[in-house]
This record gives sequence, structure tokens and C-alpha cells, in this order.
Amino acid sequence: MTKSRKKVIILLSIIIVALLCLEIYFFKYTIDDSYISAKYAENLVQGKGLVFNTGERVEGYSDFMWVIYLAFMNGIGFNTLLVAKITGMIFSVLNLILIYLLTKQITKTDSAINILPVFLTASFFGYFIRAIEGLEMQLYLFFLLIAIILFIREIEQDKGYLSSVFFLLAALTRIEGVFFFAISLLFLIYHKANFSDKRNTSIRNKWKILFKKISKHNIIWFLITIIGVLSQFIWRLIYYGKLLPNSLTAKSCTIQYLYVSLLRGSYYTITFLLAINIIAVILAVLFAYKFIRKERIHILHYISILCITYIILISIQGGDWMIGFRYFTPIIPLLYIFSAPAAIYVYTILFKDTRSIIKNIIFWIIILLVLTLSALTVFNNAHILNETIASNNIYKDYSVKLKEYLQPGEYFLFYDIGAMSYYSGFNIIDSVGLVNPHIASRPGCLVNSKDEIIGSKFYYLSKFDSNYVLDRKPKIILITSNKNSTIINESSTSVISQQMLISNPRFYNEYSIKSVDNFGKMYMLVFVRNKN
Repeated sequence: MTKSRKKVIILLSIIIVALLCLEIYFFKYTIDDSYISAKYAENLVQGKGLVFNTGERVEGYSDFMWVIYLAFMNGIGFNTLLVAKITGMIFSVLNLILIYLLTKQITKTDSAINILPVFLTASFFGYFIRAIEGLEMQLYLFFLLIAIILFIREIEQDKGYLSSVFFLLAALTRIEGVFFFAISLLFLIYHKANFSDKRNTSIRNKWKILFKKISKHNIIWFLITIIGVLSQFIWRLIYYGKLLPNSLTAKSCTIQYLYVSLLRGSYYTITFLLAINIIAVILAVLFAYKFIRKERIHILHYISILCITYIILISIQGGDWMIGFRYFTPIIPLLYIFSAPAAIYVYTILFKDTRSIIKNIIFWIIILLVLTLSALTVFNNAHILNETIASNNIYKDYSVKLKEYLQPGEYFLFYDIGAMSYYSGFNIIDSVGLVNPHIASRPGCLVNSKDEIIGSKFYYLSKFDSNYVLDRKPKIILITSNKNSTIINESSTSVISQQMLISNPRFYNEYSIKSVDNFGKMYMLVFVRNKN
């Protein structure tokens, strides 16, 4: 074993141990959406079908493969939420190994500097959160990284199609996996047709070259993912009656409010780019292009195109509310991968006459700086994680109280649908529309509470429909308040759906206050439907 490889194993081991310690420390952190996937999985095992509310076929999840995996594990006797967290931790470790292998594949060296993207990814605040929150992102990243590694090898060797299997698995785990496959397909066409060769400017000749170079492997590669994805779309249409997940519809702004998505997405993207230090990333990209040999520069083109187009996609889509930039998780390691060839270039070219000890000092200064920034980020955001842990415990305890008011088959209304419905087992009317097609398809956007971009008084943007909800006649309605009082008004709650509901004259005519309970730092007001 070479000295460089020993150093890599030692450094990788230290990074993995540090990551696992952080994940174990915050292990109880669970995001509310994870309870949605868990309830779908458990309902499937119990023979109720792939549904959230019993008897209602609505696709309120966006992680099909993850739900099926959780259902399988629950079916053989494992605790769903525990499996979700441990699986996330396992794949967070496996993904670090894949990042190293992808980096090595790009640099074509055994340098210990190849560990740098691994370190930067593991140090990013959102990475460890994606492992313990109970959702699919680490599994999704695993499929994507394997697909990219295999795709690059297939491009270089001009044979093989196994990457398509993993693009398909990624697409079945999250619908954005289709996007990565599509960009890879376009890059394959670009590479095969040699569009980058300026010696022949005829587009017609380029297409002739493309059709001549298409092989049986390329056709199989294309068909595997296309047939798999189309099969899922057909199944979804038959089972749920829709081509796209209802959760996607609920989270998306309708066309007349696309500007809101652009505003949110731009803010989300700019905040993310600042978090990863985009200036340093751009410098790394420039140095990386100087290091990689000309005949392999297309690999950097591919990684760059994936990152740029995905950033544009998320900017248009509108981003996400979860801490740690969940939607950008797939490209964080891809952006950081440029750091390895860049660092090798700086070390071997710019500092070639510099003494080894000075190079090492510079390297460790950078490492310590990144560690310090990462530790400060965790410290500054630890209260958010701890508050979420506390909220989950409150939801779990309070869900028992619902049994005082509800019978099986009856509905209640609350703005967070995951934990409360999961632990209580009762059906819920979803105020944001994740499991409610009527609210999901209404004009507007997902606006549930004070928004950093659009504020808190833009009722016209919310898809919530108070008359529809009251027409559904839920047995009880739960409203959170910042005041210990039976009198509630718009200033008592920051949740827009609750503000809209109590502003409806029908509400107080049809519901009466039953109790005011402590609910962590808030109070829970229980309204029961009048019998008449």
C-alpha cells in the first residue's frame, strides 16, 4: 500500500467517524415530512394501499422508491422511522466513499488531495441533516453518484449501459432524477456528434456523425430509463389518476404566480451559493480546467453542465423550506469535486518550487478554516434542530389527546400533517394540499406562514380554501396560538391557513372552543364541530 493511499484511508476514516458522531448527537431530529412517507409505507403494509388517509388515493409523497423500501422493512418487522434514520446514516457514509471514487476518476491520480471534496461535503451543514431527518435524500444521492461514475466510464470507454439502471433508480426515488438523466442524454448526444469540434461547422454533418456513432449500448442505455420512467407514469395514472405527484402540484405555484417561484428560488439559490462560498468554487473550477488534460476536458464540461442547469431548475422551481438546502444536496459534492484538481494544480504548478512543509501548512490552514466555519454553522443552527426535536415530542404526546375527540374514520384539521396524523392514526384534512388534490390544484402558491420573500399578509397567494375545508366538516380543528386565551384573532397565529379560517364567518358559527392546551412555547386551541 502506497503512502498516499494510507493517508487517504486515515483521513477518510477520521471524516466518517466525525460525521457519524454528529449524526448520533442529533439523531432524534426528524422532519415532519418523513412521517408522511412513513405513514404511506405502513398503510401499504397494513393492506390499506399506498395512501395517507384511509380510502383516499392521493400521492402526497415525492419519494416512491423510499416509501417502497420503508414498507418492505416495516413488513419484515423493523420500526419504520428507525430504519429511515439508520439507512440515511449508512448511505451518508457510502456517499463519501463514492465522492472520493468520483474525484479520483476525474483527476486520474492517487493524490491524497482527492479526499478534499469528501471533507468539504461532509463539512457542509446540510449533509449530516439529510442523513438523520428520515427522508430519502442520501439514498437518492447514492443512486445519482453511482450513475454519474458509471456514465463517465461509459463515455470514456464508449461502451456499457449500467449507468442507466441507476439513473432510473434515482428517478424512481425523486422525480428530479429524470432531469439528471435528460441532461446526461443531451451531453451524450453532444459528445457523440462531436459538436465541440469547430473544424466542421455543418450541423447536418454533425447529425450524420451522431447517427453513425450510435451503438446498441446507447440504445439500451436510453430505453432502460425511458421504459422504467414511463411505466411509473402509467402506474401513477392508473392508481392515482394523475401523471404527476399531487405533492409536486401542491408545492408549485400556478402559472400566474410564477414570479413568486422565481423570487423564492432566486433568494434560495443566492443564499445557497453564499453558503458554499461561490467565489472559491468558481476559482476552483478555473484551476481545475487548467489541470485536466485537453482530451478529458469533456468530463469537467459534463459536471459543470449538471451543476449549472440544476441550479437554474431549482431557481425556477422556487426552492425549499427545509434547513440545510435540501434541494441542492445532489450537486453539493459535484461543486466541491472541482476543489481536488484545482488544489493539485496549485500544489504542482504554482507552488512547484515551494518547500513541502509550507504546502502542508497552507493545506492544514484551509482545513482548519473550513472546520471552524462548519462548526460555527452547526452551533448557530443547533437551536433549530433542538426545537424540531422538541416539537416532534409534543406532536407525539398531543396525538394521544386526539383520541378523546375522534373515532376511526373521522377527520381533523391541522397545518402540519406528518407527525400528528402518523402518531394518532386518524385521517387529516391537509391545509397545504400535499394529500388534498382540491387545495393542491387551486390557483396560488404554497404559503403557510410568514415568508422571507413575500411576507405574511398575501392571502391571495395561498391555495388554502376555508369554505372547502368547512364543507368537509372535520370533527375537530386544531389552531396554534401565541396567547393563552379562548379568543383568537389574526395576530394570534402566523399560520396563514389558520388566519384565513378564523376570518371566515362560518367558522365560529359551526365550531366551538373545547379547550386551550399547552403546546410547547405555543398554545393549542381545540375547536369541535357543533352538533347542529
